[in-house]
Amino acid sequence: MDKEQNNNENQFILGIYNYCNRWCVRCEFTAKCMVFDLENEIESKKSNIDSGLTTLKDIFNKYFKDAPNLNEKANEFGIDLTDTEYDENFAEELKLKRLINESSDCAEASKKYIDMVNEWFNNQKNSMKKPSNLETKTLDKKSISKIVNSIEVIQWYQYQIYVKIMRALSGEYIEEINDLPKDSDGSAKVALIELIVQLKRGKIY
Repeated sequence: MDKEQNNNENQFILGIYNYCNRWCVRCEFTAKCMVFDLENEIESKKSNIDSGLTTLKDIFNKYFKDAPNLNEKANEFGIDLTDTEYDENFAEELKLKRLINESSDCAEASKKYIDMVNEWFNNQKNSMKKPSNLETKTLDKKSISKIVNSIEVIQWYQYQIYVKIMRALSGEYIEEINDLPKDSDGSAKVALIELIVQLKRGKIY
């Protein structure tokens, strides 16, 4: 293994992007996230891509040239990479399973929470989305900043909880039929953490 390959492997945390909230501006691990780095790379070379001087294939090759041998990993999990036949039955099975997941108690509760948050903000006599609408006479700048920050967090995570719950439910099914590692537990944990964050932020009101 050469020095460049070793540095590439040590730079990123494998799979960290699977459990993120997509709020990159507040993330402390962007330097360890391959997706964040890849998106920045694409954006920085957008003009070259548009002009045809650089292709997306060139950029992706930079990140995946030292990836583990896919054939070895596929064999390890019993996956045949040469089997490209579209399985309509399996596709329908996944579609049905998603509909079932969308009707689960946790998914329904997270969708209801989205609506509740929207309703709460929409029904406020003085919308708390704008600091100018706060009672500035009784609140100092630090308090206002805390409220505004809490509003941003609540409105960001209100959708993320549902997204992570659905990823956990869908992933659990795929893992069961393919005997894969429990990746779904990570998504479920993220959803739980986001819910706890919401509850803590809500106390300010």
